[in-house]
Amino acid sequence: MDLNTRESALLLWGLIVLAPLLVWSFRNPKMRRALVNFARTVRHPHIVFAFLGLVGTTGAAAWALSLLGLWTWPLLKDTVLWAAFTGVSLVFSAGSRGVGGARWRRLLADQLKVVVVLTYLANSYTFSFVTEFWTFLALALVSAVHVGTEKSARFAALRGASTAVLGAYGLLIVALATHHAVVFFGQEDMALMLRSLALGPLLSLSLTPFLFALYSASWCNHLRVHTGWRCEDPAVVRYARRRIVRAFALRPWRARGFLESHGPALFRLQSKGEIDELLANA
Repeated sequence: MDLNTRESALLLWGLIVLAPLLVWSFRNPKMRRALVNFARTVRHPHIVFAFLGLVGTTGAAAWALSLLGLWTWPLLKDTVLWAAFTGVSLVFSAGSRGVGGARWRRLLADQLKVVVVLTYLANSYTFSFVTEFWTFLALALVSAVHVGTEKSARFAALRGASTAVLGAYGLLIVALATHHAVVFFGQEDMALMLRSLALGPLLSLSLTPFLFALYSASWCNHLRVHTGWRCEDPAVVRYARRRIVRAFALRPWRARGFLESHGPALFRLQSKGEIDELLANA
């Protein structure tokens, strides 16, 4: 598959930045230990399950869309990019137990940013290689300023300026993608462009049941961890945890309310009768 000028520029910057970083990482003992610890962390069963669930759900969704004529092999790159950016972001966000409105607004804003990034990476409307090369460097610097000033009130004005620059460029990219789709109207590529624009929302929608299951499992696991810390009978702890999973599986909001109301009692419980009574009053 031939690379366009944008993909070639990104590949070159990747080689310029990542190659020296990898060499330095393997020569630095602390970085080697950090990489080993990271490799051990990603092998955790919960992370492996989440990754396999994302891959399986994405593959099943692509297969179902192909049966409807909405997915073809030219969309493979778009699908992989969606999984690497939006899919991973959604999966790890679903594992968080926060439920406040601010959290969900921030998650939505992050997803809108990801959509712009995907449009930038997958868009077939590109400039010359030199323009793409230096534009990416400028965007990387502005993005670094944007992230680096996020938690400091002293640099609020600088963060506002970087937000405006990134927002303007994001709108430009989306406008170019839309213009490109209109230009191809009536040609063979038009159908592919429309399927590409619809692919992200459709894949996100297909991932929703898996995300809900992850969110529910996160709260059930949180309840299990809080159960029976002072209990010396392992059989009682196992019984209590089984009852909790049966009572709150796929009911994350009930699990949250139960933890807020009966968290200390869970921590102190000593018998099967106590957990039965707590669940009866839930």
